[in-house]
Amino acid sequence: MLALLIFIAVTVGLGFLMGRFAESKGYGFWNWFFASSLIGIIWLLVIPNVKNNSMNTSDELVKKTNSSNTAGIILSVIGQLIALSQLSVAMGMK
Repeated sequence: MLALLIFIAVTVGLGFLMGRFAESKGYGFWNWFFASSLIGIIWLLVIPNVKNNSMNTSDELVKKTNSSNTAGIILSVIGQLIALSQLSVAMGMK
């Protein structure tokens, strides 16, 4: 039970930090909230900052934002499935 509480606390804390960082780069908070995995962190560090990017046209910025937000959602699902499977193994569930 304690492992589950620690898992939830870490996931929510890291998700909040990742969501805020994504929001500061011009992406959706909730699209990146649950991407709290190593892959999600690396991806978020690599994607360009669209908030301060005045060199691209509006259509290009919308495409970049939408594709990166979609990547965040996909990474969220994959990361949470992996984390839940690891938690179930650690807790002895089958």
